[in-house]
Amino acid sequence: MTTRAAVRGSNFAAMTVVNIAVASTVLAAGLGLPEGLVLRIGAAAIVAFALTSSLALARRQGIGRDDARLTALQRTLFVATWAGILLWSVASAWDAAATWALPISLDPSGPPPRDEGPIWTLSTVGQTVAAAGWLVLMVHLSARLRGHRLGRSRASAEARPPWHRRWPDLVFTLMVPGNLAMLAWVVSGGGLIADSGDLGTVFAVIMATPVLFALLFFSTIQAVDAVPRVHGLLFTPAQAWLQIGLWASLGAWGAGSTMTDIYGEEVSAFLTLFPGTVDASDAVGWIGLVGSVVLYTLLQISLRRRRLISVHERRAAARRLNQARAGRS
Repeated sequence: MTTRAAVRGSNFAAMTVVNIAVASTVLAAGLGLPEGLVLRIGAAAIVAFALTSSLALARRQGIGRDDARLTALQRTLFVATWAGILLWSVASAWDAAATWALPISLDPSGPPPRDEGPIWTLSTVGQTVAAAGWLVLMVHLSARLRGHRLGRSRASAEARPPWHRRWPDLVFTLMVPGNLAMLAWVVSGGGLIADSGDLGTVFAVIMATPVLFALLFFSTIQAVDAVPRVHGLLFTPAQAWLQIGLWASLGAWGAGSTMTDIYGEEVSAFLTLFPGTVDASDAVGWIGLVGSVVLYTLLQISLRRRRLISVHERRAAARRLNQARAGRS
C-alpha cells in the first residue's frame, strides 16, 4: 500500500519534472529564432529559479511533515503559473518569428510595420497570469512557512516577537522576487545588454547568467533550509540587513557595468544618468561587485550557522520525544 509520505513525495517529484519541462520550453521556444538567444537563456534561468524556489518553500511549510501537503489554492496557483509561462513563451516566440519573417524594405512608401496582433496579446496575457500567480503563491507559501499562517506562528505567544520586530519576515518574503530582479538587472547590464554587441553577449551568457544564477539559487535554498521548524523569525535582523545590502550591491554592479556598444562608445545605466563620467561608472560597478561578494559571503556564513543550530534543536527535540515515549511505555 502506498503511504501518505510516499504519495506526498511523488507529488513533489512530479512537480519538479513539470518545473524542468516548463523552463526547458522557455529555452526551446527561442532556439529556432535568428535572434534573442541570450534573452531566452536568461528567461529560462529566471523561470527555473522562480519555480524551484516556490517548490522549496512548499516543501518546508508547516511544522510537521503532514503540513507539507499543498493546499487547493497552492495547486491552483502552481497550475496558473505553469500555464501562464507556457502561453507567454510559445506566443512570444511565435510573434517574434512572424516579425522577423517580414521582408525588410528601405522604401518609405513600402508596407507599414506589422501591428501588434492577437498573438502578442496572448503573450501579454500569459506573462501577466504567470507573474501574478507566482507572486501570490510566493507570498502565501512564505506566510505558511513552518506554520506561520499569515505571520502567526503555532508556537506560544511568548516565543513570537511583537509585530514591529517582524520586519525581517517581510525581507524573507521578498527574497526570491528581489533576487530574480537583481539577476535580471545584472545579466542585462543595467538594461543595456542589447546595445553592447558581442562583448555584452559573452558577459551575459558565459559569466553573469550561470555564475550569478548558481550563487543566488544556492543562497535562496540555504535561507529556506535555515528557517527554524517551530518558532522564531524567518530571517534574523542581521540576515535581513545583509540581504538588503546584497540587493543594493547587485544594483550598483548592474548600474555601473560599463560596456562598449556597437558604435564603440561606452555605455552603462550610470552613464545614462551622468553622461561622461566613465571613471565614476567603473568605480560604482567595482564597488557593487566587491560589496556583493563580501555581503554574500557573510550571509552564507550566517545562514549556515543558523541552519546548524536548527538541526541541533530538531535532533534534541526528537530525542526528548523518544525518551518521553519510552518512559510512557
